[in-house]
Amino acid sequence: MKGGHHLLYISLNTRNGIGITMSNIGWAKKAAELRDLAEKLAPENDYLPGTAARVARTLSFASKHQILETELMVGEIGPGLLILSENVAAKNTIAFGLFGASGNRILEDQGIALAEFDLNAGPIPDQYRGKVDTLYFCEVIEHLNRWPIDVLADIKELLSPEGLLILTTPNVCRLTTRLRLLTGKTPLADYFEKVGDGHNHVREFGLEEVEYYCRKAGLSVAGSELWSVYPRGPAGKFATLVAKLFPRTSNFLAIAARRRSP
Repeated sequence: MKGGHHLLYISLNTRNGIGITMSNIGWAKKAAELRDLAEKLAPENDYLPGTAARVARTLSFASKHQILETELMVGEIGPGLLILSENVAAKNTIAFGLFGASGNRILEDQGIALAEFDLNAGPIPDQYRGKVDTLYFCEVIEHLNRWPIDVLADIKELLSPEGLLILTTPNVCRLTTRLRLLTGKTPLADYFEKVGDGHNHVREFGLEEVEYYCRKAGLSVAGSELWSVYPRGPAGKFATLVAKLFPRTSNFLAIAARRRSP
């Protein structure tokens, strides 16, 4: 099955830098910088700029659990704005994933080579086992049609001993989902169909559910958060206000988990 988040691409890139440091810059300001970066690197891509706020929140969350050093290896499954950002400035960077033909060109323009692997089929190739110190798995698991524990067990094998996994995904308990159920509609706005680019959500998850799957897959949960990242406008302001009063209605969840020692 080709396209979308169903395929993994593996790339190696060498770069220098100081790593993730969000203490001196707010995530909102970082989101604006990432949006400018997306528009510069991919002016024809309408999707990447819209992910800037979520990527900034992801980097802020990750910085609470690990500050990257230049000698560490960092990876992202489903490469996007995060892997293109200067915030992940590790010496060795690996990108796993595919986000369209234009995305391939963007990665190649940045000197990132691609190699194909199907995450839905598994398992992880032996040559990448135990290599990644910090791995981002952001807004991908909801697109896959494998059992989540099997997916996470494979991903765990990519991590180095005590390696860190940062996982984000839409919160199935968000306000919009609750309102859809209250009005007699299905939770997902788009019905699931078998499509070539894999953009549909197969399944969405709640916070405790993903934490449970991580533990069953052999990971130790180090922390979790719920976020509200909505478009500007009256509806977004209302949803954000509700989430402040009732955090469980936030529209995204994030989990930091480490590979457990044998």
